[in-house]
Amino acid sequence: MPENETDGAKSSQWNRGAYLVETLGHCNACHSRRNVFGATAGPLDLAGGLIPIQNWYAPSLKDNAEAGVGDWPEREVVALLKSGVSTRGSVQGPMAEVVARSTQFLSDADLEAMAAYLKSLPDADASRRAARDDDAAPAPTEAGAKLYTTHCAACHGDRGEGVAGAYPALAGNRAIAITPPANLVHIVLRGGFLPTTPGNPRPYGMPPFATVLSDEQVGQVLSHLRASWGNRAPQVSTLDVRRYRSAR
Repeated sequence: MPENETDGAKSSQWNRGAYLVETLGHCNACHSRRNVFGATAGPLDLAGGLIPIQNWYAPSLKDNAEAGVGDWPEREVVALLKSGVSTRGSVQGPMAEVVARSTQFLSDADLEAMAAYLKSLPDADASRRAARDDDAAPAPTEAGAKLYTTHCAACHGDRGEGVAGAYPALAGNRAIAITPPANLVHIVLRGGFLPTTPGNPRPYGMPPFATVLSDEQVGQVLSHLRASWGNRAPQVSTLDVRRYRSAR
């Protein structure tokens, strides 16, 4: 649908949500693939891509295995945009800034409209995801397991179960399996911090490990997470970590 054009077949709430997501919120500026010149793939792509310079990955809003919310209850989408955290997930990196400076101040009606629109997006990457899930996941390594026990298990649990309302579960966490692993590398190196909002006034944070773990060790522990507790994703190499560590 062209920007600012109303779809008469949809409700007024859906059209309001489309306007907020596609035009006013300009979500495609981050959640889009880019060509060799750095331009977004299309005005309404929303299929995910690396954010230039920052090198965080803004996941696909059309893939329910990344940031798609087609299978989320509407209230959980609203909670995420309003407070930065919900029972289904939390925001980190550039999206935490979006919530802190923008979406937390929207009216409930506008947030509900955005949720209605985002939930209506087709799960366009389901076939690609099915092919990806058929790939054999690498086995966890002993080195990665030891690093996890030493540095991570105290908060995230021995089985990646986390603590509700404090430390996110890693088992079955869709953010763990996203490729490229840019966001995981950034969070381990620089720490993970949710925005402070009225709905989450004292958010828990994760300390940075940039001076604690080497590039090789970061790759090992992330590879362990991506191959444990039902997670299935490719390993993270030392080169991957080095590439994202150097991003500013």
